[in-house]
Amino acid sequence: MARTKQQQERALDQTYDRATELWAAGSLRTVFNNYPDAIFLIDGGRIVDCNHSAVKMFRAASRTEVLSWSALDLSSSSHLTGSSFNAKMNEMIEIAFEFGSHRFEWRAKRSDNSEFPAEVLLTALSFTDGQVLHAVWRDITRRKDAERRVMKEDAFRAGQSRVLEMIARGDKLPEVLASLVTLIEQQSEDMLCSVLQLSEDGQHIRHGAAPSLPEIYVQAVNGAPIGPKNGSCGTAMYIGKQVIVTDMLEDPLWEDYRELAKLSGLRACWSTPIISGSGKVLGSFAMYYREPRTPKGDEARLTEVATHIAGIAIEHERAGNELRASEEQVSLLQAITMEIVLAADLNAALEVVLRRVCQTTGWVLGQSWIPRADGSALECSPAWFASGKHVEGFRLSSESTRLHPGIGLPGRVWRSKQPVWIRDVAVDSNFPRAEHAREAGLKAAFAIPIIAHDEVIAVIEFFMTEQRSEDERLVKLVTAVAAQLDLAIERKRAEEQVRLTQAELAHVGRVTTMGELAASIAHEVNQPLGAIVGNADICLRWLDEAEPNLAELREALDDIANDGRRASQVISRVRSLAKKHVPEKSPLNLSDVAREVVELVSHEAQRKQVAISSDFAVSLPLVPGDRVQLQQVLLNLVMNGIEAMNEVDKNSRALTLKTDLCEWGVLALVCDCGVGLDPSKVDQIFKPFHTTKSGGMGMGLAISKSIIESHGGKLWAEPNEQGGATFKFTLPVSTT
Repeated sequence: MARTKQQQERALDQTYDRATELWAAGSLRTVFNNYPDAIFLIDGGRIVDCNHSAVKMFRAASRTEVLSWSALDLSSSSHLTGSSFNAKMNEMIEIAFEFGSHRFEWRAKRSDNSEFPAEVLLTALSFTDGQVLHAVWRDITRRKDAERRVMKEDAFRAGQSRVLEMIARGDKLPEVLASLVTLIEQQSEDMLCSVLQLSEDGQHIRHGAAPSLPEIYVQAVNGAPIGPKNGSCGTAMYIGKQVIVTDMLEDPLWEDYRELAKLSGLRACWSTPIISGSGKVLGSFAMYYREPRTPKGDEARLTEVATHIAGIAIEHERAGNELRASEEQVSLLQAITMEIVLAADLNAALEVVLRRVCQTTGWVLGQSWIPRADGSALECSPAWFASGKHVEGFRLSSESTRLHPGIGLPGRVWRSKQPVWIRDVAVDSNFPRAEHAREAGLKAAFAIPIIAHDEVIAVIEFFMTEQRSEDERLVKLVTAVAAQLDLAIERKRAEEQVRLTQAELAHVGRVTTMGELAASIAHEVNQPLGAIVGNADICLRWLDEAEPNLAELREALDDIANDGRRASQVISRVRSLAKKHVPEKSPLNLSDVAREVVELVSHEAQRKQVAISSDFAVSLPLVPGDRVQLQQVLLNLVMNGIEAMNEVDKNSRALTLKTDLCEWGVLALVCDCGVGLDPSKVDQIFKPFHTTKSGGMGMGLAISKSIIESHGGKLWAEPNEQGGATFKFTLPVSTT
């Protein structure tokens, strides 16, 4: 039920009365005294009252001491001086009097002059004789510390993001690691840090970043070996676990590096290995202090961040290096392959490899060794490459050296059929040329076998002027190059075998054709021989006469000489076609080759009642070709054309042989009036063992096609519209 207005006013009056009663009873005084924040009553700039928390917060001896202070005694003036301080205080008070209250942050000062941040709430209390300030001071040290930690953490995360961005941009690894180390050092005033890398051979320390460490220390550590007693970092990399050394001058791990620690002013070193995603040690991250120190626990997170980001940076760098190395390797292999294809022999191919590898990788000298024919020793081959003249003495000593299996670097590779790396040949016990190597300044060396059909056909060796442990990247690169050379040599051998086989088949084809021309050849030879015999008989009779007619005798002898030359030419042409020979290309006129073929088959054509007509272009450009092989092609096409007209009327047997220029170079064609070709089976006639002759091998056209293609040309056939077929081939023009 709703109350009346009078009832509401009466209830409110009762509430006020109760509040007055409570204040008068002093109950709220207890709240004032026990409030956790400091409370002051300030009248005219003088403190007239305070609670227990105020005495404690400001470290006063008693409440009486506090009441002897002025309001200004509660504040630090370290950031505000003179009138500006008073003006600021008056401004805060005026705001409180104007609006009833005002909250702000201030710098408070204790009785011992220590300072702390405070949040102040001023409330104006009105009395009959004026206004009094009720001031609540809250110590916000923890809050400010938390805010600073948040800000510091935000800055730390931002710093991590910047380092990760540097990695993503592909900045140089030393710059990335230096930024990372600086970021970690900023998290602690007295901490020095470093990042070290493990060398690719897994045996030595490589400098990464240490911007705050003394240079003498950085230089001494760079290149040092890792091991079970090699300081904090060398040991951490060796065992793959964190190593904590609280005092470097006392710990046995630093026995060999104690003087270095003294000179560098370092006493404590905690090192943690940097591990890759695959579990491989990449390096170490270390924290240094200039006094003996034990970890407190808050360093663990910094170490975790540092090792994680450093691992990302190092792996990113190595992945990029591997990618670039792979691209270089592909480019090198492509270049080497192209040059090897053009190499005339093994030595030329080896010289290509030695030159390309040295120019790409920085080796200063590359040499090759070839086994003797009897397999007793290795001899230095003519193939070599050097980037300077300082190795000439070593080269001369190599040329005069013979190495047996297992002796010297090449001998070891020859016997084992495996690559061998030597860190320093000048001190190697099995390197006969050590003295000359020292004189030339040669140090690290690497050799690898070149193998074909499981037989070492060569050994190549490389040298550099610095000591270096086995470099996996270089080994892979040279191994790939050697494998490419192996393949190239195998390919050249296979090509040579194919060439020999083709030459043998071509020879068989020529001999077969000679067999088909046996009767015509016999006629071509017998005719001049018969004339020679007849003229010789006449000469003998004339010589028996008392006074022989010398003019007639000379004429008869001239006939004998001409017929002899004619027979000799026939025999020479037949012999050149019949004998085995190594194909050798030289510039020649295709029309001249065609004329020789016409002369060779003219009698056979007459015997078969075939009319041969020729149309040879004048002043044809020369083509690079083997005369015998091109004669064989034309002879095969002409003989096929003659035989294709066996079933044709004798009066219609005609064959045309023509040469001319064309857009692809020089053209030759043989056109007959024979049985023709089935358009759907034109391509089959060039396949091996395809024949339309009862006694044929089916190899003539296949051999002819391979010969023309080996000359860079093309051979094909076309059926004629009026019957018969035309065979054509083109050859490229000589560029010399």
